[in-house]
Amino acid sequence: DDVYEAGPLGLATGRLGVGMLVDFEGNDQYHLAAGSGGTGFAGIGLLVDQEGDDRYEGSRFTQGAAIGGIGLLLDRSGNDDYRSFGYAIGFGGPLGIGAVVDLTGNDGYQCGQRYASGYNQVDAPDAKPGEARYQYDCFGIGAGVGQRLLPKQEPPAVEDVAGGIGLVLDQEGNDRYTSSNFSQGVGYYFGAGIKMDERGNDVHEAARYGHGAGAHFGVGLFIDRAGVDRYGSTGPFYNGAAAWDRSVALAVDDGADDDIYNLQRSTGLGIADHHAWSLFVDAGGRDRYLVAKGLGSAWHGSVSGFFDLGGEDRYETATPARQG
Repeated sequence: DDVYEAGPLGLATGRLGVGMLVDFEGNDQYHLAAGSGGTGFAGIGLLVDQEGDDRYEGSRFTQGAAIGGIGLLLDRSGNDDYRSFGYAIGFGGPLGIGAVVDLTGNDGYQCGQRYASGYNQVDAPDAKPGEARYQYDCFGIGAGVGQRLLPKQEPPAVEDVAGGIGLVLDQEGNDRYTSSNFSQGVGYYFGAGIKMDERGNDVHEAARYGHGAGAHFGVGLFIDRAGVDRYGSTGPFYNGAAAWDRSVALAVDDGADDDIYNLQRSTGLGIADHHAWSLFVDAGGRDRYLVAKGLGSAWHGSVSGFFDLGGEDRYETATPARQG
């Protein structure tokens, strides 16, 4: 049962080279500073844990993150816990591919709740940290993110930088995902974010731009293959196949199980705006939809679809109400 204390850019990190750590057994703890823990910065970083109930704690740019390189965190078994403040847990920055792959176990993923979002200034300028209306940014749990510089910035932007590829793949277990804005399969500014959960009764709780979302030429993919799943969001907008500004978003729950979508504080399940495409699909089961707005909505030259392929479902807060 080991404890790893990592300094900045100091453990399983590739910097203009290859950095690798392999732990074969035990219930381990990884305390990860920024830039460590299966991260690549113009290099390749690999962190492999073969077995045990492990805990990964980091700030940002940790746990399968990369800029100009490849970062991979592979955990083969155990009930594991992944925690970070943002830009982590399957994060691909410019020219980067970052991935977290967990093969078995009941795992927990948490990302966000530290960095204040710029949306607070517009949506709730009087909100305070800790209040329900206050928003945090995440950019994690399967996020491909570019640097989008605006002309109004001083000094003026010279060039923008396209995003990379971020991936989270969990193959088995009853898992829980909790995150802030831009997370759980999100692509931002020419980036691609992918989150795939193969089996288990899972809880997916995100915020703005979550559960398969894209913004500004991004691509977001979210797939849950099987299990009785529950979806939630702190809002205030865009969850479950949400695309904005020439982006593409796809969210699929592929099992014939009974799922609950509680998005009363958000909008979504197939929503697109500003020349974007989005598609939400639930493959079957007796599902409950607590979604006030969305369900296949599109504006300004966009295309969006909402498909439930089977089962007697309940649309409890939709307007107008639909039953059966």
